[in-house]
Amino acid sequence: MIKPEMLLKSPTKNLYLILLQVNMSYLQLQTPILQLVLFPAFRLATLNIQPG
Repeated sequence: MIKPEMLLKSPTKNLYLILLQVNMSYLQLQTPILQLVLFPAFRLATLNIQPG
């Protein structure tokens, strides 16, 4: 999961917040197919954005 410190340090914190909000909204919908698509995309995005 993304830590608050990462959000503050990241120059693209807005993207993090958007992804997090989208992630949470789909979690609430409990839609398995959407989750299968969203989780890998969310994970890839966070891995690509994080420095190092």
